[in-house]
Amino acid sequence: MKRLILLFLFFSIIISGNSQAWKNKRIELWGGVCVFQYFGDIGGSADESSWFGLKDIRLKSSRPGFNIGVGYRLTDRVYAYGSSSFGFFAATDKGAVNSARNFTFHSVANEFSIQGVYYLIRENQNYYYSIMKMRGGLKKVNQPVSVFIFTGFGGVFSKPFAEDNLIDNPQFSDKSTFALTFPFGVGAKLNFTPELSFGVDLGARFVLSDQLEGLTTQFSKHNDLYYVLNFKAIYRLSKGKGIKQIFRK
Repeated sequence: MKRLILLFLFFSIIISGNSQAWKNKRIELWGGVCVFQYFGDIGGSADESSWFGLKDIRLKSSRPGFNIGVGYRLTDRVYAYGSSSFGFFAATDKGAVNSARNFTFHSVANEFSIQGVYYLIRENQNYYYSIMKMRGGLKKVNQPVSVFIFTGFGGVFSKPFAEDNLIDNPQFSDKSTFALTFPFGVGAKLNFTPELSFGVDLGARFVLSDQLEGLTTQFSKHNDLYYVLNFKAIYRLSKGKGIKQIFRK
């Protein structure tokens, strides 16, 4: 009986000692690739109920990009993120509701944002020991997958270029545009090691502008909207080691 009590106390100490281990790895750095899907006055379906553009997603209008960012863990469930993504927007009337108009554009885009992140399924960087596997020694058991939602604010720079019939349209402007954005989305993270993880997130950007493609017409009813799908490799910095940790031998 005494052995069982001592064993219970031993594992209780281990678990309580690791319960705040996340405080030793609060800072995250990441980089990766992303996909932009743009929705504006060019392209789109005839159905007004587009589910915030999701029904209008077209692979041939998707464009690549890359992203970098930094995160700071405020609590065991809450992060503050700062990120920047660079890529391209594109859309065409070909095969869309205004196919006879034949407008096409592409744009160079650079966005940045500050986001608050809340983990619905908490990220677990701790390691726990399984009593059920004592025969083979103490085994590390970890919850590798976490799920989160995020929202925040930011901005996007867009430099549009006209194609097809849009080239000669007097309503088109090729001036660079800056607009405020409000991101909202969901993501997941897979812990590979205590330092390295991989993430994916999908977020909508609600834009306070209707001119990211350089065109606004009398038929425009809504501001522009775009989605970003991010794939990230994430590295956690240990407390007190900073950026030098990445380059240590």
